Amino acid sequence: MSALNWSGNAVVQHLNVRKQGPDDEKELALDVKLCADARSEVLIHFADTLASFLFLADGSLRFPMMDPVSWGSEIKHITLTMAGHEFYGVTLKKFSFGASAGWKVAMTFTASFAPQAREAALIAEMLAEAVVVEITPEGDLLAGVDKETGELKSATVTLPSGTEVTVSVTKPAKPQAQPRDGKWPFPKREGAAADSEMEVG
Repeated sequence: MSALNWSGNAVVQHLNVRKQGPDDEKELALDVKLCADARSEVLIHFADTLASFLFLADGSLRFPMMDPVSWGSEIKHITLTMAGHEFYGVTLKKFSFGASAGWKVAMTFTASFAPQAREAALIAEMLAEAVVVEITPEGDLLAGVDKETGELKSATVTLPSGTEVTVSVTKPAKPQAQPRDGKWPFPKREGAAADSEMEVG
């Protein structure tokens, strides 16, 4: 699954206001259910073959009688913009994809975050309304990438306890080519390095 970065229209279908955290430190939390008008391109963020599973090559439905497909993954550390208002630290979950002919996808999901009281009231006014939504990942997406080679050097992992740790990613050493019967299996080119210094692959 790649980083989800999407914008378009969505209807605010349901709101759930609750309190979360320890008894002496409870904070306001909000679950916002949205149904977005998307295209099949959004599916690549979840699985490479999901679009080809739902659609035929001409954009018609592969399984016209199939209910929307549920997707169990959660996407954390999202900035969600709704009608021009930005909300940070959002977790997206409970995805489902309802396909319709013409490469159209009704992408339903729940956005959970801890709003300020005035932000909860602001979103309540959007209930049952179609609003412009933008989903963008938070932070530096290239923080763990070697800027010279483009290879991943580190990654952030969330433990079952909820603690986030950064781990380094070590690339296995490149195997060295070995000669066959004391001779290299390729001719030496003029100006090339000595056979004993050449590598394969």
